[in-house]
Amino acid sequence: MQPTRWLGTLLIGLAVAACSLVPVAGPAVSVDNVSNTPAAIHVNGTWAGTYAPGASGDVALSGRGAPPYRITVISPTGTVLTELTLTEEDLQAGENGDGGVRVGSKWPCGTVRLSFALGPPEAVEPVPVGQPPCP
Repeated sequence: MQPTRWLGTLLIGLAVAACSLVPVAGPAVSVDNVSNTPAAIHVNGTWAGTYAPGASGDVALSGRGAPPYRITVISPTGTVLTELTLTEEDLQAGENGDGGVRVGSKWPCGTVRLSFALGPPEAVEPVPVGQPPCP
């Protein structure tokens, strides 16, 4: 890997890690990228962040327009790894503690999950060394 490319990857990873330490106000979707591939998160078609392999964090929905929110996880090649749509009813149920949503996809490169208004998900085995990256 070229040094400038490595540095860019490192800076993106640090930015995502730093963002995950900042408290999120309002509704948020939890992201778990238990894969060996960076995953770009888009909300209603707009980039909201990139999560490094093994990273987890929250993506704020406030300031991203009105519901419904379509949250999409995309690999570097443009493959949609998983997606979730949250309606106003979903947001209200989550706020009231009456429900939540979790979706995920298992790929040879690992597992990618999105969740809203739920506790921590069950653990996922790490990706074995040598697996190909996500498509």
